[in-house]
Formats: sequence, C-alpha cells, structure tokens
Amino acid sequence: MAEKMLDGMAGKIKSARGDGAYDGSDFRKKVYEKSGVCIVPPPKDATYKGTSGGWERERMLVLRK
Repeated sequence: MAEKMLDGMAGKIKSARGDGAYDGSDFRKKVYEKSGVCIVPPPKDATYKGTSGGWERERMLVLRK
C-alpha cells in the first residue's frame, strides 16, 4: 500500500520513515527512485551482504553500523 502512495506523489521526496514492516525491497526501491532516504530499521536477524549500489547499498550501509 505504501508503494502505491509513493507512486501517486509527484516529484521527489526527502525521506520515508517506517517500522520494520516497511523493510521490504519494494518500499525501499520506490523511496530510492524518488531520490529519498529510507529510514526503516532492518530486522534483528538481517545480515550484511555487501552490494555495489542503489537502494540495496543504502540498506546494507545501515546494517554495517
């Protein structure tokens, strides 16, 4: 549902915040496409996999901390 809301918004966004339920790749990808930063805590059991770029890298940098 949040992805549809972002689709309906014109222009760019600064950031999107949510709880762990918004950690899915579809939500993070939409936020990234709108030039925003996704501020969502990853699950406790999430692991750092290392990626080269895009929305996936943004999530991995959060896990690395």
